[in-house]
Amino acid sequence: MLNFFQIWMMVSGAKSRMEASPGLYLEAVSKEPDNKIMSVILADLPRTFPENVFFKNFTDPESKLPSLKRVLVAFAAQFPEVGYCQGFNYITAMLLLVLRGSPEANEERAFWLLDALINHILPPYYSDDMVSVRRDCMVLGDLIKLRDPALNSIVVNSGVNYTTLCAKWFICLYADVLPIETTMRIFDCLFYEGDKILFRAGFALIRLHRNHLLQCHEFPELLTTFRSMCHDKQTLWCHEFLQAMFTLPGNLSRKTIEELRQSAERRVLEENLS
Repeated sequence: MLNFFQIWMMVSGAKSRMEASPGLYLEAVSKEPDNKIMSVILADLPRTFPENVFFKNFTDPESKLPSLKRVLVAFAAQFPEVGYCQGFNYITAMLLLVLRGSPEANEERAFWLLDALINHILPPYYSDDMVSVRRDCMVLGDLIKLRDPALNSIVVNSGVNYTTLCAKWFICLYADVLPIETTMRIFDCLFYEGDKILFRAGFALIRLHRNHLLQCHEFPELLTTFRSMCHDKQTLWCHEFLQAMFTLPGNLSRKTIEELRQSAERRVLEENLS
């Protein structure tokens, strides 16, 4: 019987790309990105899940920090057009937490799964201008506006935008946002369904806390609620959260997402010109 990470490898195309390029990871890990990228990676390592036993101590024999460093360095060296962006550390750490096997095998799988996500499944979230992240935060807001205008009004009237509230959700793919078990379920869906699942997760997260959010009338209250709602019982119960992801947004077609994206991207580009 296949483990779920083996299924991730298959459905994402990571397994076939890994088998088509034997030795590529070992070659990539022997390289080094430029000094600026390396310094950012080294700075982010101790910030990655510092409360998790596998990421607390670099010298611990069970630590996954050395593997995390090698995968991030290899990815940045192999794909210099992408390099390293903050958020990759949490995504890669999540992959390393669920992979089973020797450290060397897990690193190679994590490298190819990261490649599948960044280079094949996700939009270009990690560009310097962050147009795609800002656009998709707007799309999430548009979905809330369409299906729960009263809730959207709370956000709009607070004077804050969805990018401020939700950008990290898209950049980290909910790693370092939601509990690990819940994030794993989102990753399951992400490898199967693609990036559309990120909107389902965001919509469910907001709607599950509707009553609390409707009581917020100023930005500080709203920001505090957005932060606290990511780690309460509604998100800790991963199976219930997964069910909410597929029921609360209702029908969410790829066509709807793409239409909303086109409109939102125009607004983002207009903001850039203003």
